[in-house]
Amino acid sequence: MENDGRHSLYLRGEDLPSPGVMADVFSAVYPLSHEEAFHKARHCWGILAENIGSDEAEKLEQACRRSALETLRLPPGCVPVQPQAQTSRKISFDEASFSCELEGGEQFSSGWDALEIAAAAPVKEETVKKETIEQGPSLAQRTASLVTMTVTGLPIAFGGKKESVERETVIREMNYIMDLGFGQRRIRLRSDHMDYACLGAEKSYSSQTNFRVMAAKLDALAGGAFRNRGLKLIAARQPLQALSYDGLDDFERDYRRLFILRSAAGGV
Repeated sequence: MENDGRHSLYLRGEDLPSPGVMADVFSAVYPLSHEEAFHKARHCWGILAENIGSDEAEKLEQACRRSALETLRLPPGCVPVQPQAQTSRKISFDEASFSCELEGGEQFSSGWDALEIAAAAPVKEETVKKETIEQGPSLAQRTASLVTMTVTGLPIAFGGKKESVERETVIREMNYIMDLGFGQRRIRLRSDHMDYACLGAEKSYSSQTNFRVMAAKLDALAGGAFRNRGLKLIAARQPLQALSYDGLDDFERDYRRLFILRSAAGGV
Protein backbone atom coordinates (compact mmCIF):
# COMPACT_ATOMS: atom_id res chain seq x y z
CA MET A 1 0.00 0.00 0.00
CA GLU A 2 3.02 2.28 -0.45
CA ASN A 3 2.33 3.14 -4.09
CA ASP A 4 1.09 6.62 -3.18
CA GLY A 5 4.40 7.48 -1.49
CA ARG A 6 2.86 8.72 1.76
CA HIS A 7 3.89 7.56 5.22
CA SER A 8 3.26 8.07 8.94
CA LEU A 9 6.08 7.84 11.46
CA TYR A 10 5.90 6.99 15.17
CA LEU A 11 8.41 6.46 17.97
CA ARG A 12 8.58 2.91 19.29
CA GLY A 13 8.57 1.98 22.95
CA GLU A 14 6.39 2.85 25.92
CA ASP A 15 8.57 5.64 27.25
CA LEU A 16 9.19 8.83 25.30
CA PRO A 17 12.46 10.80 25.19
CA SER A 18 12.70 14.25 26.71
CA PRO A 19 11.39 17.24 24.72
CA GLY A 20 15.00 18.40 24.39
CA VAL A 21 15.99 15.25 22.52
CA MET A 22 12.97 15.51 20.24
CA ALA A 23 13.63 19.20 19.61
CA ASP A 24 17.08 18.24 18.28
CA VAL A 25 15.45 15.70 15.95
CA PHE A 26 13.00 18.22 14.54
CA SER A 27 15.66 20.93 14.23
CA ALA A 28 17.75 18.58 12.10
CA VAL A 29 14.90 18.08 9.62
CA TYR A 30 12.84 21.27 9.60
CA PRO A 31 13.81 24.99 9.45
CA LEU A 32 12.55 25.74 12.96
CA SER A 33 13.73 28.12 15.65
CA HIS A 34 14.71 26.61 18.99
CA GLU A 35 11.37 27.69 20.49
CA GLU A 36 9.38 26.25 17.58
CA ALA A 37 11.25 22.95 17.69
CA PHE A 38 10.76 22.64 21.45
CA HIS A 39 7.03 23.42 21.16
CA LYS A 40 6.66 20.78 18.44
CA ALA A 41 8.58 18.31 20.61
CA ARG A 42 6.37 18.93 23.67
CA HIS A 43 3.19 18.21 21.79
CA CYS A 44 4.10 15.46 19.32
CA TRP A 45 3.82 12.66 21.93
CA GLY A 46 5.87 10.32 19.79
CA ILE A 47 3.77 10.93 16.67
CA LEU A 48 6.59 12.32 14.54
CA ALA A 49 4.60 13.04 11.39
CA GLU A 50 1.65 11.63 9.47
CA ASN A 51 0.86 11.50 5.77
CA ILE A 52 4.30 12.72 4.70
CA GLY A 53 6.46 11.93 1.67
CA SER A 54 9.18 9.27 1.55
CA ASP A 55 12.05 11.78 1.57
CA GLU A 56 10.77 13.56 4.68
CA ALA A 57 10.13 10.23 6.42
CA GLU A 58 13.69 9.08 5.65
CA LYS A 59 15.18 12.31 7.03
CA LEU A 60 13.19 11.93 10.25
CA GLU A 61 14.27 8.30 10.59
CA GLN A 62 17.92 9.26 10.13
CA ALA A 63 17.65 12.03 12.73
CA CYS A 64 16.03 9.58 15.15
CA ARG A 65 18.74 6.98 14.59
CA ARG A 66 21.40 9.57 15.43
CA SER A 67 19.62 10.00 18.78
CA ALA A 68 19.29 6.21 19.27
CA LEU A 69 15.51 6.34 18.78
CA GLU A 70 13.62 3.53 17.06
CA THR A 71 10.71 4.38 14.76
CA LEU A 72 7.72 2.68 13.19
CA ARG A 73 6.76 3.67 9.64
CA LEU A 74 3.26 2.90 8.36
CA PRO A 75 1.71 3.58 4.94
CA PRO A 76 -1.81 5.05 4.57
CA GLY A 77 -4.51 2.50 5.22
CA CYS A 78 -2.37 0.68 7.77
CA VAL A 79 -2.76 3.24 10.56
CA PRO A 80 -5.42 1.87 12.93
CA VAL A 81 -8.22 4.11 14.16
CA GLN A 82 -8.54 4.13 17.92
CA PRO A 83 -12.00 3.53 19.43
CA GLN A 84 -13.94 6.33 21.07
CA ALA A 85 -13.64 6.52 24.84
CA GLN A 86 -16.63 5.37 26.90
CA THR A 87 -16.88 6.96 30.33
CA SER A 88 -17.59 4.98 33.49
CA ARG A 89 -18.07 6.32 36.99
CA LYS A 90 -18.59 2.98 38.72
CA ILE A 91 -15.98 0.20 38.55
CA SER A 92 -14.99 -2.90 40.47
CA PHE A 93 -11.93 -5.10 40.17
CA ASP A 94 -9.90 -7.86 41.78
CA GLU A 95 -6.75 -9.73 40.83
CA ALA A 96 -8.57 -11.68 38.13
CA SER A 97 -10.90 -9.24 36.40
CA PHE A 98 -12.22 -5.73 35.83
CA SER A 99 -15.88 -4.69 35.62
CA CYS A 100 -17.61 -1.37 35.08
CA GLU A 101 -20.92 0.28 34.34
CA LEU A 102 -20.81 2.55 31.30
CA GLU A 103 -22.92 5.62 30.71
CA GLY A 104 -26.31 4.41 29.57
CA GLY A 105 -26.23 1.42 31.92
CA GLU A 106 -24.22 -1.00 29.75
CA GLN A 107 -22.11 -3.45 31.74
CA PHE A 108 -18.59 -4.45 30.71
CA SER A 109 -16.29 -7.09 32.20
CA SER A 110 -12.95 -8.51 31.20
CA GLY A 111 -9.97 -10.40 32.52
CA TRP A 112 -6.72 -8.49 32.95
CA ASP A 113 -5.05 -10.58 30.25
CA ALA A 114 -7.17 -8.68 27.69
CA LEU A 115 -5.93 -5.26 28.83
CA GLU A 116 -3.79 -3.81 26.04
CA ILE A 117 -3.22 -0.20 27.16
CA ALA A 118 -3.35 1.67 30.47
CA ALA A 119 -2.72 5.41 30.25
CA ALA A 120 -3.39 8.31 32.60
CA ALA A 121 -2.64 12.02 32.80
CA PRO A 122 -3.40 15.25 34.66
CA VAL A 123 -5.34 17.27 32.09
CA LYS A 124 -6.11 20.98 32.13
CA GLU A 125 -9.67 21.71 31.04
CA GLU A 126 -11.72 24.83 30.39
CA THR A 127 -15.50 25.00 30.72
CA VAL A 128 -17.47 28.02 29.52
CA LYS A 129 -20.56 28.67 31.62
CA LYS A 130 -23.18 30.90 30.04
CA GLU A 131 -25.94 32.57 32.02
CA THR A 132 -28.52 35.23 31.26
CA ILE A 133 -29.07 37.92 33.87
CA GLU A 134 -31.48 40.84 34.03
CA GLN A 135 -29.68 44.13 34.37
CA GLY A 136 -31.55 47.20 35.60
CA PRO A 137 -30.39 50.76 36.41
CA SER A 138 -26.88 51.05 37.83
CA LEU A 139 -26.18 51.92 41.48
CA ALA A 140 -25.15 55.45 40.43
CA GLN A 141 -28.43 55.94 38.56
CA ARG A 142 -30.49 54.69 41.50
CA THR A 143 -28.57 56.98 43.87
CA ALA A 144 -29.11 59.99 41.60
CA SER A 145 -32.81 59.20 41.40
CA LEU A 146 -33.05 59.00 45.21
CA VAL A 147 -31.22 62.33 45.65
CA THR A 148 -33.45 64.05 43.08
CA MET A 149 -36.59 62.71 44.73
CA THR A 150 -35.34 63.90 48.15
CA VAL A 151 -34.66 67.43 46.89
CA THR A 152 -37.64 67.95 44.58
CA GLY A 153 -40.11 65.40 45.80
CA LEU A 154 -40.40 64.17 42.23
CA PRO A 155 -39.17 60.63 41.47
CA ILE A 156 -37.09 60.32 38.32
CA ALA A 157 -36.77 56.89 36.71
CA PHE A 158 -33.45 55.90 35.15
CA GLY A 159 -32.66 53.04 32.84
CA GLY A 160 -36.15 52.10 31.74
CA LYS A 161 -36.96 48.39 31.71
CA LYS A 162 -34.50 45.72 32.82
CA GLU A 163 -32.38 44.29 30.04
CA SER A 164 -31.32 40.66 29.61
CA VAL A 165 -27.55 40.34 29.38
CA GLU A 166 -25.69 37.12 28.55
CA ARG A 167 -22.57 36.57 30.63
CA GLU A 168 -19.81 34.01 30.06
CA THR A 169 -17.63 32.62 32.84
CA VAL A 170 -14.55 30.54 32.00
CA ILE A 171 -13.85 27.84 34.60
CA ARG A 172 -10.34 26.35 34.52
CA GLU A 173 -9.53 23.19 36.43
CA MET A 174 -7.22 20.18 36.40
CA ASN A 175 -8.63 16.66 36.37
CA TYR A 176 -7.04 13.23 36.18
CA ILE A 177 -8.05 11.03 33.26
CA MET A 178 -7.31 7.33 32.78
CA ASP A 179 -8.05 5.22 29.71
CA LEU A 180 -8.05 1.42 29.81
CA GLY A 181 -7.87 -0.25 26.41
CA PHE A 182 -9.35 -3.72 26.14
CA GLY A 183 -8.94 -4.38 22.41
CA GLN A 184 -11.52 -2.20 20.66
CA ARG A 185 -13.11 -1.20 23.96
CA ARG A 186 -11.71 1.96 25.55
CA ILE A 187 -12.90 2.73 29.09
CA ARG A 188 -12.36 6.26 30.42
CA LEU A 189 -12.19 7.12 34.13
CA ARG A 190 -12.24 10.75 35.29
CA SER A 191 -11.28 12.01 38.73
CA ASP A 192 -14.31 14.33 38.78
CA HIS A 193 -16.74 11.63 37.63
CA MET A 194 -16.14 8.61 39.88
CA ASP A 195 -17.95 7.29 42.93
CA TYR A 196 -14.78 5.49 44.18
CA ALA A 197 -16.79 2.80 45.96
CA CYS A 198 -14.17 0.38 44.63
CA LEU A 199 -11.71 1.77 47.20
CA GLY A 200 -13.78 0.68 50.19
CA ALA A 201 -12.31 1.95 53.46
CA GLU A 202 -9.49 3.69 51.57
CA LYS A 203 -11.91 6.19 50.04
CA SER A 204 -11.27 9.76 51.21
CA TYR A 205 -12.96 13.13 50.69
CA SER A 206 -10.52 14.21 47.95
CA SER A 207 -11.40 13.06 44.43
CA GLN A 208 -7.84 13.55 43.21
CA THR A 209 -6.37 11.61 46.13
CA ASN A 210 -8.90 8.85 45.50
CA PHE A 211 -7.96 8.78 41.83
CA ARG A 212 -4.27 8.37 42.57
CA VAL A 213 -4.97 5.50 44.98
CA MET A 214 -7.22 3.86 42.37
CA ALA A 215 -4.62 4.40 39.62
CA ALA A 216 -1.93 2.72 41.73
CA LYS A 217 -4.16 -0.33 42.22
CA LEU A 218 -5.04 -0.57 38.53
CA ASP A 219 -1.41 -0.03 37.51
CA ALA A 220 -0.36 -2.99 39.65
CA LEU A 221 -2.88 -5.19 37.79
CA ALA A 222 -2.01 -3.94 34.30
CA GLY A 223 0.35 -6.83 33.66
CA GLY A 224 1.75 -6.72 30.12
CA ALA A 225 -0.31 -3.73 28.99
CA PHE A 226 1.41 -0.73 27.43
CA ARG A 227 1.54 2.01 30.08
CA ASN A 228 2.31 5.68 29.56
CA ARG A 229 4.59 7.78 31.73
CA GLY A 230 1.65 9.67 33.21
CA LEU A 231 0.19 6.53 34.78
CA LYS A 232 3.58 5.44 36.10
CA LEU A 233 4.16 8.77 37.83
CA ILE A 234 0.61 9.06 39.18
CA ALA A 235 0.67 5.50 40.54
CA ALA A 236 4.09 6.07 42.14
CA ARG A 237 2.92 9.37 43.70
CA GLN A 238 5.73 11.20 41.92
CA PRO A 239 5.72 14.92 40.98
CA LEU A 240 3.86 15.59 37.74
CA GLN A 241 5.26 19.00 36.79
CA ALA A 242 7.43 17.51 34.03
CA LEU A 243 4.39 16.16 32.18
CA SER A 244 3.38 18.43 29.31
CA TYR A 245 -0.33 17.73 28.96
CA ASP A 246 -1.78 21.15 28.19
CA GLY A 247 -5.19 19.72 27.38
CA LEU A 248 -7.17 16.66 26.36
CA ASP A 249 -5.71 16.75 22.83
CA ASP A 250 -2.26 15.98 24.24
CA PHE A 251 -3.58 12.96 26.13
CA GLU A 252 -5.44 11.74 23.03
CA ARG A 253 -2.19 11.83 21.01
CA ASP A 254 -0.31 10.03 23.79
CA TYR A 255 -2.92 7.27 23.90
CA ARG A 256 -3.20 7.03 20.11
CA ARG A 257 0.50 6.31 19.68
CA LEU A 258 0.31 3.48 22.22
CA PHE A 259 -2.76 2.12 20.42
CA ILE A 260 -0.94 2.21 17.08
CA LEU A 261 2.12 0.46 18.52
CA ARG A 262 0.00 -2.20 20.17
CA SER A 263 -1.94 -2.76 16.95
CA ALA A 264 1.29 -3.07 14.95
CA ALA A 265 2.46 -5.68 17.45
CA GLY A 266 -0.68 -7.68 16.78
CA GLY A 267 -2.24 -7.09 20.18
CA VAL A 268 -5.34 -5.17 19.13
